[in-house]
Amino acid sequence: MEQASLDTTAKLESLILASEEFRALESYVNRYCPFEATGMVRQEIRHSHFLAYIVDPNRPHEFEDLLLKELLYLIAEGAVAGNISKLDFHFLDLSNLRVVREWKNIDILIEIENANGKGLVIAIENKVDSVEHSNQLSRYKEIIDYEYSVDKWDREFVFLTVDGTPPSEKNSEIWQPMSLEDLITRFSKVIDYRGFDGPSVDSFKSYEKMLRRHILRNNELEVLARKIWAQHREALETLYNYSPDLNGEILDMLGSKHGQIAKELSDHTGYQIVTDDSTRTILRFAIKDWDNYQPLLTGDGEWTTSGRVFLIELMQWGKNQFRISFVIGPGDQDTREAIYQSVLKNPKLKIGRRTATANTKWKHLSATVVLKSKQVTDAENAGTEAEALLPQIIKSCKKFLDADFPHYNEVIEDLFD
Repeated sequence: MEQASLDTTAKLESLILASEEFRALESYVNRYCPFEATGMVRQEIRHSHFLAYIVDPNRPHEFEDLLLKELLYLIAEGAVAGNISKLDFHFLDLSNLRVVREWKNIDILIEIENANGKGLVIAIENKVDSVEHSNQLSRYKEIIDYEYSVDKWDREFVFLTVDGTPPSEKNSEIWQPMSLEDLITRFSKVIDYRGFDGPSVDSFKSYEKMLRRHILRNNELEVLARKIWAQHREALETLYNYSPDLNGEILDMLGSKHGQIAKELSDHTGYQIVTDDSTRTILRFAIKDWDNYQPLLTGDGEWTTSGRVFLIELMQWGKNQFRISFVIGPGDQDTREAIYQSVLKNPKLKIGRRTATANTKWKHLSATVVLKSKQVTDAENAGTEAEALLPQIIKSCKKFLDADFPHYNEVIEDLFD
């Protein structure tokens, strides 16, 4: 083993086996969390469900109305109109309170009726992992205006984000920004101060830890991370360079399934589809039936050793995205141009940029995305394994071939039969 490799191994051993900070980090993150187990981390609707539950004093938990009051106090501190105080909330009669989820698509609605005066209604739009879009906030304001008349109800509108990002300028006079960081910190302090105990407290603590691992700032983790990076930078950089990611795992999985994919496409189309020379990011497939046409074997021998000039490629196309396409590769220019011109004349085939084959080494014709970037990102967030995505990829490939393969086969037969 080379000396550089031995040095790197020693540094990795020092990081993993001898570092107290690394063991502390492992202890912090290697804990069972029911919220992570249910895939809640990036699902706003589940965050809203949990928050609505713990602030509702009518639910069976240990917090009584104290978390609701902390929420109300935070609203009073940031109230846009400035005409409501903590004292108003402190003496508010909560006997006729209702907490509703997804009422007319509003994330959380808190309604407090008052028999002797105005009631209070609070609309909360939760944006844990997204941003304000379209006329959402304006539309919710119109709904509240219609359902809760100003002469009978005081209204508060809360735009809840991770860091208290304000809403768009047109909504800033109505919707007050609130930080999830501030809200969770306030909840945590009152729970600790009151000495609450029980399953609801355990759930809240798990929820808070999940937030601080994935969404909110975490001072404890930041301190540990700084110490570990200061002491073990080279080992960490080595680990980072070799870190697995779902995109890379998909590429490796596709490479290992090259033959299986060819067989499934063959069985589906009724034509003999075989593998051809490939790279890590590009799987190539050939139509074995087309090898009967000598002009299609006039490739330059460098693209693929088979000498084929017209193939199908399944490839990574940009970050976390995969597509399938028919491709004319380098080879005899007359053959390349003949295929290209015939494709252009076929009204049933749609291609992208219509650049001359003489100006490009590889001419991509019809193509479609078989796995979108968002699908990969969502799968990664959900902890989905690469192989679980294979059926979707093959299904999309089959759909693509169903639409386009017969027309390409017609082009080839018309040209070379």
